[in-house]
Amino acid sequence: MRLSSVLSEAGRDIRSGTTRFATFALLLAATSGIAGAADVGTVASLTRDASAYVASGAATRTAALEGGVDGAACDALAGHGDVLAAGALRPGPGLALSSLPGATLSTFEVTPGLAALIADSDGRAGAWLSPTLAQRLGAAPGDELGTPQGPLPVAGVFVHPDDGRDSRLSSAVLLPGDASRPFDECWARAWPQGGSPADLLRSTTSSSAGPTAPLSLGQLNASLGSPFASDAVGGRLPRGAPAVAAVTAAVLGVVSVRRRRLELSGARQAGQSRTAQLAVVVVETAAWAVCGAVVAAGVAALTLLLDAGSLVDSPAHLLTAAPLAAAAGAVLTSALTTATIRRRDLVRWFKDR
Repeated sequence: MRLSSVLSEAGRDIRSGTTRFATFALLLAATSGIAGAADVGTVASLTRDASAYVASGAATRTAALEGGVDGAACDALAGHGDVLAAGALRPGPGLALSSLPGATLSTFEVTPGLAALIADSDGRAGAWLSPTLAQRLGAAPGDELGTPQGPLPVAGVFVHPDDGRDSRLSSAVLLPGDASRPFDECWARAWPQGGSPADLLRSTTSSSAGPTAPLSLGQLNASLGSPFASDAVGGRLPRGAPAVAAVTAAVLGVVSVRRRRLELSGARQAGQSRTAQLAVVVVETAAWAVCGAVVAAGVAALTLLLDAGSLVDSPAHLLTAAPLAAAAGAVLTSALTTATIRRRDLVRWFKDR
């Protein structure tokens, strides 16, 4: 049977309503669309949780060793493995300001990497103020603070809310530190958490610390747990969504053929070859399955657009996984079911109709 004949016969069956094109297309769109939308929604939720985890400082690991951290080595961790940013700090001398007579502000001396870790640093020289202190002083980036030693430029304001993270910086001033002197702490933001940032942090200890000095490892914000609950990613619905869509579509494929078994068996009795019949049914099923899959992908895309605030990786995969699995399942089972139809069953099916 030529391809043109197969397409012509399939087209006639679709136009006449024999295949129940619209019914099966809508059923497949509904089942795989729900699975796909759940897939996208779950991933978007996990992405939001992960973003909140990183933004809270929970993904930032710390290593503390008084006078035992090499600032340059700590800064150099950025870009190694999963480390996105890293920097060192140590307590600095109190800072007196002309605008606050009699008050001494706590300071921390930091490396450039630390400023980049907790703020959007553009490399500008000067002091970094906490939001509380900046509001209290009415200072903004580019301003100068009066000190007994002379004007101190304000490089920027770093974000450090009271959400469970280390509170020492809440009202502190960060000043550029002398990199030739050892620091007390190294902070490293690592994401995703597939590697072992602790091993990298241990490598930042300086030789002056001594071989037996204890290194204290911690987390900048432990309120959200450690590590991130990535098990939810592995056990989420998306991995099962394509399978669910494929199984439900496979049932539709079987039903779409079984309801026509008398017609198909009669066609075989009239002389239609198994190959020709199989080709026609596959084309008919593919037509409604593909249409249903396109609608399902549109539903998933709409779900993603409604949650556009989430940065979802590989959106194309999320939008197409369940619909493609559904279309494939429907076509495959319809072909297998058609292959089981025999001419000798015509009489039995005629009696059972």
